[in-house]
Amino acid sequence: MSAPNGSPFKVVMSGQVRQGLKALHARAKQKGQGTSVLAAVKRIVSILGKEPFAFGEPRFTLAELELEVRVGAVPPVLVIYGVHKDRRIVFLRDLLPLPGADF
Repeated sequence: MSAPNGSPFKVVMSGQVRQGLKALHARAKQKGQGTSVLAAVKRIVSILGKEPFAFGEPRFTLAELELEVRVGAVPPVLVIYGVHKDRRIVFLRDLLPLPGADF
């Protein structure tokens, strides 16, 4: 499902998520996987900006906040995010290594 009128979704991350991403990248870089992590994160952000409901799987809804929380992955990165359909905003909750990733 794309945004109404084809409008893109705004993808946002908190300072805490940004710091977590820096730490994730640093660990991956030490294992020689820094480039693949950055490419995966860029791909994730691109997808979420266009079609967040077509990516990943729904997990639960936060009715009071009008957010659908979803989980998706672009190897080697797993992302947890919430989507507010009416406001066309995607909130990144966490970026993690996929289970089995060596970093």
